[in-house]
Amino acid sequence: MVKRIFFFFALIIFVLVFSNITYRFFGNPEENNTERKDIIITGRMSISEYGRVNRIPLEALLNIFNLKQVSDTVQFISSSAYSIKEMQKRTLVFVSEFNEEHSKNPLRYTIHFILGMLFMSALFYFLRKSQITPGIRRYLYLFSILVFGLGFNSSPSPMGPLKDTISLVDNLPEIIHPRLFAILTYLIIGIIANKFICSWVCQLGVLQDFLFRLNRNKKDNKALVRQFKIPFAVSNSIRIVFFFATVVSSYILAVNIIDSVNPFAVFSGLTLKAGGWFFIGSILVISILVYRPWCSLFCPFGLLSWICENLSIYKIRVNQKTCTSCNACVSACPSDAMSAILAKKKVKPDCFSCGSCISECPENSVTYSRFQVNSP
Repeated sequence: MVKRIFFFFALIIFVLVFSNITYRFFGNPEENNTERKDIIITGRMSISEYGRVNRIPLEALLNIFNLKQVSDTVQFISSSAYSIKEMQKRTLVFVSEFNEEHSKNPLRYTIHFILGMLFMSALFYFLRKSQITPGIRRYLYLFSILVFGLGFNSSPSPMGPLKDTISLVDNLPEIIHPRLFAILTYLIIGIIANKFICSWVCQLGVLQDFLFRLNRNKKDNKALVRQFKIPFAVSNSIRIVFFFATVVSSYILAVNIIDSVNPFAVFSGLTLKAGGWFFIGSILVISILVYRPWCSLFCPFGLLSWICENLSIYKIRVNQKTCTSCNACVSACPSDAMSAILAKKKVKPDCFSCGSCISECPENSVTYSRFQVNSP
């Protein structure tokens, strides 16, 4: 256990240091300078001063106040046709749009997409063939952390487009393209293969999963130090409340509360306040004892993908003809998903298609398949 604790801290330090290096070389460090935390605004400010104090890029500043030339920024904010609340909302919209347009590397995104599809296709094949063992699973998670986390940092991620959509909730034209396309692509993949994006490619999700497995034996069916399964009614209620709190704060206060605690910052070197890093540290430590705490308690995309789970074509299924109800799969499952599947509950917790139940079943009754085999 001491070795695993050492490995936990070594991995976190390695992720923080190496991802920061790759982000500076291949990402967009200037995004740190344009990411807005708290808007400072007074009626005595000029528009140019407002932009300088809040680190707003000139292009975004002109759009916020609907100006055509730089010389117009000498005007005072009080002379603007927009109220303070409207200026805050427009700042949120246009700074977010500027960051998105100037932080994307098309070649890097294309490579990420190709690698992600190849990786998921291979996983899909081996999961369908029931060939993912506990040992192989850990190596797959580590590979995903190194490639999609350290290699490509925090973007793209399944949460990013949805987070931006929440920020722009009252600006439909900005939501439709390209954010909606990205969200739909992620959801379509999830509908074909249940939660495959979250389970195997999401940087933060995979990191949490790997940390959780550090606290389990080699067979990955028993915890070394007691692990806890939060009742789904509790975790999902918190996730729903957090989702609506995020939407309301974005719409009314023009504040995206996810930005202040964004756990994906662990892969991008983004500057957060002490409270944000405390939140991230708490998520990572809790991941040893609770399965994917960010995903189950907070993630907006996690909530949306859970809603789509019932539509998934390929998912974990149980052959009722050969199942002996030994509950080995329930014990191996890191969440309460397997117990709900066996009980045929209509409302089931998130299943992340990790395959723990498949490798543990002594009768090979649990499969990742398209059709359900019912008892006679």
